[in-house]
Amino acid sequence: MELELAAICFGLLKFKHYVYGKHIDVYSDHAPLRYLNSLSKHSSRLAQYNTIIQEFDITPHHILGKRQIAD
Repeated sequence: MELELAAICFGLLKFKHYVYGKHIDVYSDHAPLRYLNSLSKHSSRLAQYNTIIQEFDITPHHILGKRQIAD
């Protein structure tokens, strides 16, 4: 989960001037990302990634690994 969130945070911060204030759909084969906000206990790293992601308007979507073109 940490690697998936790190990749999303890297992309958001790298292209912040393009995506800030816009709705973003994030497609991933990692299903637990949909439930990140509902988890009660996080590690410190997950909590840090979560605060970065909350700055943006993101909707996570789950795709099966077989149907995803790139990972």
